[in-house]
Amino acid sequence: MSSLTLLEQLQPDRSAAVPLTRQLAAGLRSLSASGQLPAGAQLPPTRQLAAALGISRGTVTEVFETLCAEGYLEAQVGAGTFVRALPAAGRDRGRPSARAQALAQLPVLASPSTQGGPPRPLRHSQPDARLFPWKTWARLEAQASWAPARRSSAAGWPPLREQVAAYLRRERGLDCQPEQVIITTGSQQALDLAARTLLDQEEQVALESPGYPGTRAAMLGAGLRPLALPVDEAGLDPAALWRQPRLRMVGVTPAHQFPTGVSLSPGRRLELLRWAEEQGGWILEDDYDSEYRYAGPPLTPLQALSDRVIHLGTFSAFLFSGLRLGFLVVPLHLAGTFTAVKQAMDGGSSLHDSATLARFMAEGHFTRHLARTRRIYAARHDFLLAQVQALGATVPAPGRGLHLTAYWPSRQQAQVLRQAPGLGLDLTPVQAFQWGRQTNVPGLLLGFAASTPGELQEALGRLALALSSAR
Repeated sequence: MSSLTLLEQLQPDRSAAVPLTRQLAAGLRSLSASGQLPAGAQLPPTRQLAAALGISRGTVTEVFETLCAEGYLEAQVGAGTFVRALPAAGRDRGRPSARAQALAQLPVLASPSTQGGPPRPLRHSQPDARLFPWKTWARLEAQASWAPARRSSAAGWPPLREQVAAYLRRERGLDCQPEQVIITTGSQQALDLAARTLLDQEEQVALESPGYPGTRAAMLGAGLRPLALPVDEAGLDPAALWRQPRLRMVGVTPAHQFPTGVSLSPGRRLELLRWAEEQGGWILEDDYDSEYRYAGPPLTPLQALSDRVIHLGTFSAFLFSGLRLGFLVVPLHLAGTFTAVKQAMDGGSSLHDSATLARFMAEGHFTRHLARTRRIYAARHDFLLAQVQALGATVPAPGRGLHLTAYWPSRQQAQVLRQAPGLGLDLTPVQAFQWGRQTNVPGLLLGFAASTPGELQEALGRLALALSSAR
């Protein structure tokens, strides 16, 4: 059967709430994972496939580009688009740590559970709280006043777990069930929970450098020994993992690496998954800033490809920083073990916030707020990008996240950092997030999400003064 004949079966359902791009992408992933589209198979031209499915060529092109970025497809100039070989899955379902196995023998108990103005200019990783629908949240919060008197599993409030799973299936292409979702008090607890469940004390865990310091802190707190792996323009290089025979976990931010802003390249995504499958390792996937990708849809999580991936996310980046709720998506066969470990840690997350958020998502406010902020942040991103490039900066990885990572000559950067506090600017160097024995990485993090174009313009005027004096 030709690839065109096979793909003609993917007729879109125009009455469904799922966008056509996501329907087609999900179908292609399924055909690739099942082997019906084998590795090396050439896909039909975008114009031909669009005509066969009765959709626009732009829709097909967007899906092909997304799947190329995710590692499912490969575009060869002058030859066409081909299916890539995916790592073999299912050889080893993995095992929890000895400590986690012991905790899993204990009974799992039910347990009860308790606006800001303009931020400092150019502060990184901060959403604009002024855009949040506070009145709607307050109404739902009042309706959830009964929640503290209720009891729930340590894995989290069931309605919220259902909403998170439904959202991930619909918007992120992650085929997960509510039973796989573990609600946490934020990303920090999610990291700690994964470390304590899957590894024993004194084991090594590979982490990105530069990288999110909270990940390293969580690993150290769990008694693990972090190993620094460098990040370049294609993200973390998995080649170093093969040289560590006893290594069983690596932490990555594949969609939007913190703080450099790069995405893990398609080839490295597949190499990382191959390492996990063949070595029996775990990938701790922090889905940092993944929703805010301004050119095309968000990349599908790595966990969609392998049960060796633990997926974690947080709501604070999308909603407001004071909301201490996050989640893990774990393999179904380990869900009970994760719940037992979390029961031993704290018994459960805030039911009041969980109930409020569940209603917020069920009524559609979450997706509407995300769509609205994505449009607004995209405009702010484009404005800041044009301005800093006019000031002589190089921005190698734009188009995603809540901040840009800009590069000026080291002498100028040092001078700007010295003057920033006096100018009222909140600037952070990439070097602040670096650890291990490596050459210092240049670059400055410039946040744009929490500021209007007018506020950004005013802050950039002060930044220009610092740059001019550095010259």
